[in-house]
Amino acid sequence: MGLRILTAMVVLLVSTPAVAFAGSPVGATETPKANVYAIPDGTYHYLHVGDTFTAMVSVRNKGPADAPRVLFTEPGGNGFTFVGWINCEPVGGGQCETALASGATRRVGARLKLTSRTPLEPALGFSVEGVIDPGFVDNHVDFIICVYESGICTRDLPGSASNRFPTAKPTRPTVTKTTPAQRPTVVSTATPSPRSTHTPTASASPSVPPSSAAASMVPAATRGPARTSWATLVGAVAIPPVLLLAGALGWWLRRRRGTPPRHT
Repeated sequence: MGLRILTAMVVLLVSTPAVAFAGSPVGATETPKANVYAIPDGTYHYLHVGDTFTAMVSVRNKGPADAPRVLFTEPGGNGFTFVGWINCEPVGGGQCETALASGATRRVGARLKLTSRTPLEPALGFSVEGVIDPGFVDNHVDFIICVYESGICTRDLPGSASNRFPTAKPTRPTVTKTTPAQRPTVVSTATPSPRSTHTPTASASPSVPPSSAAASMVPAATRGPARTSWATLVGAVAIPPVLLLAGALGWWLRRRRGTPPRHT
């Protein structure tokens, strides 16, 4: 009896189609996987209202399979106007696509124009089609925006609990005047040279007339005779005639009085 039951069980197993533990028939083709992820940006983008910037993202395919179609969607976030794609083929509907081989990295960007003083933080994301992407949670990049007109960023500044940043205009540098007490005193460290025995050569400075400079450089002992003034010259010329006239007048007066002239 036991032998008959065992034989029946063997026949049943042989005649039943083989089924895999996962619930799929043996020999079924498994869908390839491509781990595609985005590298975070982490940069603070400082913009004026009306500026256009590029939301650029680096996408890498870690494999093992190729990603035949990576589909990007226009960045979200109020306060921006979409301008166009960079390094990505538009396919309509606010999307573009590109292919990414296993182990390859590609940079894809979206041009955005800031239209608001208080925008929402834009994010550029993508999806992978044709293969399974096991790490879909890292398929987007956020861009931190700081607006000059409002002085506010979409996130807190590093190392602080505030999203405000200084926007004060630079002021002109002020010139500080130093008083005589603050001015440095220049002390000469050169050794004085011995006094020369020869007559120095006159060298006039721009603030001193050449003749005065030359005269001040020549020692008094070696200077020539002083210039004769006009008063001295007139006295030297006029005194002899005056003395001669006085002598003649005295002689004439003595002769008129009968006094013989005195002989010396």
